[in-house]
Formats: sequence, C-alpha cells, structure tokens
Amino acid sequence: MELLGEAQIAALGEALAQRVVETFHLDLASLVFDCTNFDTFIDTENPSQLPQRGHAKSKRTNLRLVGLALLVSVDFHVPLLWKVYPGNQHDSVTFSEALQELTARYQALARDCQSITLVFDKGNNSVRNQEVLDHSGFHFVGSLVPAHFPDLLLRAREQFQPLNDPRLEPTRALRLNRKVWGQERTLVVTFSPELQRKQMRGIEPHLAKKRRALEELQAKLRRSQKPGAKGKGYTLASLNKHIRQICSGQYIAEILHVTVTKQGGHRKLLYRTDAAAYARIRERQLGQRILFTDQHAWSNEQIVLAYRSQSRVEDAFAAMKDPRFLSWEPMFHWTDSKIRVHAFYCVLALILGSLLQRRAAQNGLALSLHALLQSLSDIQEVTAIYPATGQPGSRGRPRTQITLTEMNPTQEALYRLFSLERYRQA
Repeated sequence: MELLGEAQIAALGEALAQRVVETFHLDLASLVFDCTNFDTFIDTENPSQLPQRGHAKSKRTNLRLVGLALLVSVDFHVPLLWKVYPGNQHDSVTFSEALQELTARYQALARDCQSITLVFDKGNNSVRNQEVLDHSGFHFVGSLVPAHFPDLLLRAREQFQPLNDPRLEPTRALRLNRKVWGQERTLVVTFSPELQRKQMRGIEPHLAKKRRALEELQAKLRRSQKPGAKGKGYTLASLNKHIRQICSGQYIAEILHVTVTKQGGHRKLLYRTDAAAYARIRERQLGQRILFTDQHAWSNEQIVLAYRSQSRVEDAFAAMKDPRFLSWEPMFHWTDSKIRVHAFYCVLALILGSLLQRRAAQNGLALSLHALLQSLSDIQEVTAIYPATGQPGSRGRPRTQITLTEMNPTQEALYRLFSLERYRQA
C-alpha cells in the first residue's frame, strides 16, 4: 500500500475516469457532487490528520471521522472524481478543492459532452465557489438556504404552478430572476406537500425532546432553591445559557418561548409552545426549497429534475455503507497514506458495481445495486463427491462432479449476460 502515494492515486483516478467515459460512453450532461463521512475507531492520540471529530452523519459524536466526496454521473452513479478529506472539514471547502481539479479536467470532459451541469446542495455554497464556477465552463443547479431569502418564502401559494411531469406531482413551482452573490440567476421556488409532511414528522419529536429538557431544567431549578439544597445553584447567566442550549436548532426558538421570573427571592422558569408560530412556520416555510441555476433556458421541470438527481450520489453512498457489498467498513488502517489507498479501492469497487448495474439495466434487468450483487453472489459452484464404484465403503479414487446451484430466471439472465460460464471450473 505504501507504493501508492497521493499523487499516484490522483493520476490513476483521472486516467480511470477518462477510460470509463470513453469505453462506456457515459452521459455527462449532469454530474452530481456530495460529501459524506465514515466513522472510525482510531485512537484520539493517533497522529493521523484525516480522522477528525466533526459532524457525523451517523450521529456518533465520540468517534473520529474520515470524509469522502464523490462526483458521480447521473447515468448510474459512476464515480468520476473522489476526494478523501479530514472529517472536520466543511463541505464548501471540499467542493472548492474539487472544483479546481474539475476545472483542470474540463477540456477532457467537454470532448464527450458539450454542456456539463454540476448539481450540488446548499452546504457547498460560498461566494468563492460561485466565482470559480462562473469561470470554469460548467453550468450548475444548486439550492439556497431558505432562511436567507424570507421574502421568497412568503409568496402566496396561489402563485405556484403545477409541474408538467408525472414524476414531480404534486410539487408546484414559482419561477423568478434574482441576483445571487452579484450575478443574475434563475430561481425556482418549489413546494412539496410530501416534503412538508416529512419535515413536520422531524420537528415534532424534536420539539417533544426540547420540552422534556425544559421540564427537567424546571425541576432542577426548583430543587436548587429549596432550603438545604447542595451545590451552587443557578445564576441568571447560567440559567439563560442552559435555555439557549436547549432551544437551539432550526425553528425551535420561534416555537418555544421561555421566560425567567423572580418572585419572593426565587427564580421561576416558565415555557410555552407558540401554536400560532408553529402554524405560521408550517404554512410559510416547510415544504419549500429554493433552487438556483445559470441554465436560464431550462424549464422548471428540467431544473427540479436535475436537482433531484442528487439521489444518484446518495445511492452511491448507501452502497458504500452497505455492510454486505462494497462496504467501506471495517477499515483496518490508521495512517493517512493507507486510508487514501483504502478509499481508492472502495471507490474502484463502486465503479465496477455501478457499471455492472448499468449494463444489466441496458439489457432489461432493472435491479438495485444491492439486489444485483446479491443475485450474483447466490450463484455458486457445488462440488459433489461420489464413491469410486457408487457404493459407500468401496475402494478407489472418489469421483467428483462440479455443478451450479439452481438459478432463478434473473440469475440465469445475469449468468448469460456477463458470460459467467468462462469462470466455471473444468
């Protein structure tokens, strides 16, 4: 593994991506970028720089993380660029580094596609990244933080128009132009009832958890003020600090109202849920996304479908986190150089798996990557051993026969498609 340094891996990755594009004629019209991270069990005192504590996708806060960024084709999430980065690095910084590399590769990619559109999420936004994009030759579709454009969220729902694509029902959209970081952009504000319901299902248990925390704080405050109570008790500053920590999080401070009063020398904490504020947030903010692009000639449907193609890179990450196939974990390495090699062969496995899935779909076998690999792994050889004369206890060399396990119609089709007969033992 020490033979592959960072420069060699980068060169191999670039050459491999170019060969894949040329050999399999991938559709490069839209490419999707996103980041994820993987938990490690690397000791805190280990000097490696890649594993760092950050915002874990798994919600594990006690582990060091390694980040992985992928740029994949919408055409069956084939990775064309990947970067390993420290687990505490912000996505926008990683995107900036990837953009520089992509810009250097633009001419090679443009030979196979005259117009390439990058699709990315709002976590990758920054003024600097937009400047690089504007000079890169790539077009883009991204999203904006809704809270930064409150006037757009207040538009009457009656202004939103249905989208003329069955895949997008019942989402509606409002189109307008707006300057973003000094440049004229096409904005599409979307409202999805399904997204609204999902967000509400996420907020409600979060609110319940915050209420329980405030109730516990109330009880602790009462106990701390009883005669003979041990400990320092709460000062007004420490009490307000606890309240701010509890009420942190999107929408929570708007919905939960907390007051601290003083009566008879004792402090009292009161809280209530503002039902009107919750209803206002539900009606004016939830379910909405603000998309922006420099593809001014695209229809609303094209812009929304391009943004939703992010599911391709999410599928790729899901495959890498599948414990059965293509799994990143467990990673038995704890030095930066070996972690980079580990990432290289994990991404290589994803490339091969994605190309297999693509070829199967082109031949009428529409399978998920997991289902495809499961079907293939269940095709096995069985060696049957028979006595020399066919009778137990007889002398002589036993006779063996190698056969395949019984295959279902899908497995038979895959067996023929990938010419697996050539791998059978004679």
